[in-house]
Amino acid sequence: MSIRRNLIWSAGAQLLFFGLQFGTQIVVTRLLSPYEVGVYAVALSTNGLLATLQTFSLLSLLVREPELDKALVDTVFTVNSALNILLALLVYAASFVAARVYSEPGVGSVMALIAVAPLVSIFELRPSGLLQRELQFSKIAMASAGKAAVASGVTILGVLAGHSYMSMAWGNLAGAITAVAILNAFGFRHFALRLSLARWRTVMTFGLRMVAIGGVNTLSTRLGELILGRILGLGALGLFSRAASLHSVIWDNIHTVFTKVVFADLAEQQRKAGSLRDAYLGILANMTALLWPAFAGIAVLSGPLVHLLYGPKWTGAAPLLSMLALAGVLLTCVTMTWEVFVIRDETKLQVKIEYRRAGLSLAYFTGGAFFGGLLGAAAARLADAATAILMYRPPLARLTQTTTADVVPIYGRSLLLALAAVAPAGALMLAVHGDPAVPLWQVAAAVALGVALWAVTLVLCRHPLVEEGRRLKGRFARSRA
Repeated sequence: MSIRRNLIWSAGAQLLFFGLQFGTQIVVTRLLSPYEVGVYAVALSTNGLLATLQTFSLLSLLVREPELDKALVDTVFTVNSALNILLALLVYAASFVAARVYSEPGVGSVMALIAVAPLVSIFELRPSGLLQRELQFSKIAMASAGKAAVASGVTILGVLAGHSYMSMAWGNLAGAITAVAILNAFGFRHFALRLSLARWRTVMTFGLRMVAIGGVNTLSTRLGELILGRILGLGALGLFSRAASLHSVIWDNIHTVFTKVVFADLAEQQRKAGSLRDAYLGILANMTALLWPAFAGIAVLSGPLVHLLYGPKWTGAAPLLSMLALAGVLLTCVTMTWEVFVIRDETKLQVKIEYRRAGLSLAYFTGGAFFGGLLGAAAARLADAATAILMYRPPLARLTQTTTADVVPIYGRSLLLALAAVAPAGALMLAVHGDPAVPLWQVAAAVALGVALWAVTLVLCRHPLVEEGRRLKGRFARSRA
């Protein structure tokens, strides 16, 4: 299956996932208070802190390895199972501590239920990793869509039934069970319970590097959120988590799905051609052309977005969302960093960079929350994104064989696209003096006009996305013929 068809399948499933996730988030947020959302957020952050064990990224090892044998697959399954069991025990034990620290029994109840999910996920790794290696993204996409549908349904029904924050934990567990069932149905030929430690050195070496890279970043982020909850309270954490959720809706549904598909293709190109230059520049051009306008638009329209979607009680999340969206713009400048370092087997270097960045990020966030409250914490994410660019761009240039002269024109075109896209929204917010209660039709009109101007600018700039669109259109036409 070609990369374009993979992107179509993944984008389609992600679009459905986005709709379900976004709709669920709106319903739940409108029905719950910031404090109730904060209870779930602190439980999730505590779980995320312990879930550093899951950043072994063993699925990526299955995808990346040039030669895959049964011994390696069985060892990956064994190590992953042991880590998930350990995680489940740690989360359950921590549920009692967290309930006392935050003086809220609900935190412990949510964590006790969250502890079951890692046990379910044990049976997901093998079919998911091997289907992805085979580029069977249509099947993975259907599993993601099924997971989202079940999780959303259970969550909404739970909230309507009065189960408050517990409904989100039940929804996540139900979604996890659904995903495992679908993936094993599609990848039944990969199902096995064989245990082995024959390739433990290979697995542990890769896994520990991934923990050092992704784990330290997870630790920094989750620890920062827990500190924010202690300093400013669960209600403040609820506001911050909703702003972060809106930001992640864009990041996860465009950036993550794109990199997930392209990672397998980049790994294949590295094995065949030995260079990532042309592919990376194309990815950078397309990613910034999509994400810069999206994030910039969210930053400008954060007030109306929060007011329309969540209601007036969540207005305090709007300025936080603006800052997080601008941080997303900056982070897109060094997109695919993790994927490039893994493919080029430069994870030792990334470990060093991530340790320095994580330490600075936690210091920024803690200091921002302590001295500047919620706005200070959000501003710290901007500082972290700027730090990431300074740290990652030089080695990324070397690994992808790109130069400043290669990327500056890409950034220039994407900046022009972003300015064209947000011009109507910016004019609207100036006209209403930043009033978040601006009518929905005016916001919709500004967004529609911005999309139109973005599309026209794409054509005028002769952007690669235009050619990609034509190819996709031709593919659809041939499939119908």
